[in-house]
Amino acid sequence: MVDPVSNQSYFNVLREIADFLNCNLLTRKQSSTGNEYYTLCASSQNSLKIILNYFERFPLYSSKYLDYKDLAKAAGLILAGLHYSEKGIIEIDSLKNSMNRSRTYFDWEHLNNLK
Repeated sequence: MVDPVSNQSYFNVLREIADFLNCNLLTRKQSSTGNEYYTLCASSQNSLKIILNYFERFPLYSSKYLDYKDLAKAAGLILAGLHYSEKGIIEIDSLKNSMNRSRTYFDWEHLNNLK
């Protein structure tokens, strides 16, 4: 929540990012460590569309790109109203459970598009 070098809060810059993405800026406390951190929460179709458009225009190039692609699939289900169906719930849950540290499949094909 605070830059370790300058000792300045990340709040202002994250507030600007949250406003740009039409998201909510929340504070969370990690139960295992007690550490507090900021998180952005997209709670509307408009904010999901803004985020998807942003990352399509400015893609990530690490394994976070793969997490983004899974997020985009889940957002597509939400935007289509399919996230309430049993199939949609199962698919979103599967996508969520294969992201970040749980990822077991890596496809680096997107790195061929580096400019």
